[in-house]
Amino acid sequence: MVAEVGRIVGAANVTAAPGDAAVVVGTERDLVGVQNLDLVVIPDFDGLIHGTNFRSAEDALRLGARLAAAVGRGAGQRMMVQTSEPDHPVVRALVKADPLPALRSELDIRRRMGYPPSGELAVLEISRGAPPDLSTLAGHCDILGPAPHGDGSRWLLGARDLGEAKVALRPLVQRWRDSGLRVRIDADPIDL
Repeated sequence: MVAEVGRIVGAANVTAAPGDAAVVVGTERDLVGVQNLDLVVIPDFDGLIHGTNFRSAEDALRLGARLAAAVGRGAGQRMMVQTSEPDHPVVRALVKADPLPALRSELDIRRRMGYPPSGELAVLEISRGAPPDLSTLAGHCDILGPAPHGDGSRWLLGARDLGEAKVALRPLVQRWRDSGLRVRIDADPIDL
């Protein structure tokens, strides 16, 4: 990104954060304490909105709002967002400085998909062995997997309420652990 911007504004005028050039290119980690910027540009905002996680749109809105807050007040202060979807609820939320319609849209999508907060998800990881049979859980939740993961397998469990699945999973987990398998369960996972 530094090289690309340098071709436009001149290489001597751009640097990676932290830096002291006219143009500073940074990432989310560089936002701490940044304020009163004249111009903020978010390239490929669509990539953030449509990321690999069901929380991607929410995370994109949060990041966009943080960047907008870093723009100084007054004439000439701007934030530019590169998008092929100017009517996406997250983009409209940034343009109008009103996140509620985007958040309502996101809640509606999650409700239809059964994702939190309208449903529950859990990741089950089993290492050091062949994937076990999860058919006893089938009546209690949706099961996606197995997918290879390190030296084992990984599943995504989902339901409106995982309570029955958790109860059914307890004796299975104990049996797997007793047989030498390493078992990890991540309720409401950030990383799917």
